[in-house]
Amino acid sequence: MQRKIRVVEEIIGTRSAFATLSKQLEIQKSLLRRVSSYLPPPLDQHCLGAIPGKGTLTLLTDSPVWSSRLRFLTDALLRRLRNDGVAFGRIIVKVVSTQSPDAVAQHPPRRARLSHMSAELLRDTAEHTSDEKLKQALLRLSSHAD
Repeated sequence: MQRKIRVVEEIIGTRSAFATLSKQLEIQKSLLRRVSSYLPPPLDQHCLGAIPGKGTLTLLTDSPVWSSRLRFLTDALLRRLRNDGVAFGRIIVKVVSTQSPDAVAQHPPRRARLSHMSAELLRDTAEHTSDEKLKQALLRLSSHAD
């Protein structure tokens, strides 16, 4: 049992480091609750994190759509936070993926395909190009037609 405790302490680090991390996590949770309370539904459910930095508050959302909507509200959020005694110079909004790596692997991105007309135009351009490298590149590209 003593060995297991020692291993956990090695993984986590010293108790003071763990206490510091725990305190930072509580600050982030509290800040997220405060920010979320200022946001209209359903945007409040899509703000996933609030990370304070040196003069900057980073807010995390789960999609580009919610990120855009949140960016429109950053000035109002800064004013509300300042009125509550929490001052930041600016807010940065970032998108984080909430999908597991397995879910992403199940749906790989589709390869873009060229129309037959686009492929024909590329082949025609390749035929009239004197640069051999460019000609070969255009022909390779034209092979991606439906």
